[in-house]
Amino acid sequence: MTRVPQPSRDAAASEWTVYADALQEANDPRGELIALNKAVAEGMSPADRDAYVARHKDALFGPAVAANLDDYTITWHFGLIDGVDIRARSTETAAGLVEALLALPAAASLRSFTLTPRWPPPPRSSPPPAARSRSSTSARARPP
Repeated sequence: MTRVPQPSRDAAASEWTVYADALQEANDPRGELIALNKAVAEGMSPADRDAYVARHKDALFGPAVAANLDDYTITWHFGLIDGVDIRARSTETAAGLVEALLALPAAASLRSFTLTPRWPPPPRSSPPPAARSRSSTSARARPP
């Protein structure tokens, strides 16, 4: 196989197609991902691409991201991660999710990033006793 360098982010789709073909020839799952992302960009439903990503998540992302793939919503640019929304389950897991994502070569030219909490907001404190509504338990006097 001839080694084909990864095209620049803004390279023409034809260069990404050549790169995808070379990766597929080498049995690298990124090649099919690039082809599927190109098809999605041309109007194909993302369902097939998303199913492919789910089946090959370990090879595409490594164990840290793959184990938490449901916490990531990824937008793609050919084989590159263009944008991501990470939905962290807690403040403790947020840093690890961000670190794992940013370590990926595919995220090297990330353009959009959001971190959305999945944990519930802290409970509101109760209003002071004077502000609470009162219910009367005293009986009213009935007229004779």
